[in-house]
Amino acid sequence: MLRSILVDGIKRLREGRVGEPQLEAEILLSYILKIDRFDLYSKPDLKLSSNEYASLIKRYFQLIERRVGGEPLAYIVGHKEFWSLDFLVSPYTLIPRPETELIIEILTDDLFSNLKKAQVIGDIGTGTGCIAITLYIEMLKKGISHYPLIIATDILYQALRVASMNKRRLLMGEKPRLFFINTDWLSPFKKDIFDILISNPPYIPQKDYEALMPEVRLFEPEAALIGGDDGLYFVKRLFLEGSQVLKKGGVLVFEIGYNQKWQIKELLSFHKDIFELIYIKNDLQGYPRVVCVSKIR
Repeated sequence: MLRSILVDGIKRLREGRVGEPQLEAEILLSYILKIDRFDLYSKPDLKLSSNEYASLIKRYFQLIERRVGGEPLAYIVGHKEFWSLDFLVSPYTLIPRPETELIIEILTDDLFSNLKKAQVIGDIGTGTGCIAITLYIEMLKKGISHYPLIIATDILYQALRVASMNKRRLLMGEKPRLFFINTDWLSPFKKDIFDILISNPPYIPQKDYEALMPEVRLFEPEAALIGGDDGLYFVKRLFLEGSQVLKKGGVLVFEIGYNQKWQIKELLSFHKDIFELIYIKNDLQGYPRVVCVSKIR
């Protein structure tokens, strides 16, 4: 029974040129049935009444058509994996991507000494809260003896509601010093408060927006994608406002577009009296992806 529904779902997704038709058909069917994806094969003879069977087919192919129409799978099922953790998502938040995991890797490896002594960490433009929450979980795993205050901000109140739900789900039983604040960038914070600033800012140039894949352009929040005419509006704000709120010796770690390395280096030359480049680290595809700088005065 389930296998025949699944075969039809795979066929429709393949016709709709969806990239991984079998995987996505399995995810959608297991989502509706509220079972593990692998149970579709280990328990293929799930007993359903004729009414339940008809309802299942109707709901399943409604979701299939949404996916064929370009709606991201993560928005349809309402969650996405990041750093092997399951995060709720909504159309008010960017869908977490594997490239952003590089920020966590850098902080828990290369910049671990900074992390160990940090008292206040800021995550600017937090969205789902995936960076802030994952970082806290990794600090727990690594046995850091003190827990710094983590302040995660977003201008969208609706995004912070999603982040707060993720905090409750993933940090159940903990009382983390992790707070979400609805604010525009770094404007409300006092001078020299942060030891570490993190951000995955909007960095798509306005002129490139229309060329984005339809499932990104038509469904993900525009405000979380476009970084002004040159894509660097929010990076410039990170440098300007970060120079005020970041402590001397503190680090700023942020994601960039795959082709923005030289623009970032040029921008840093205007702030060379305040910030010093640690490195720009490539992602797994070899593209420059995360910038690390330290505040030298």
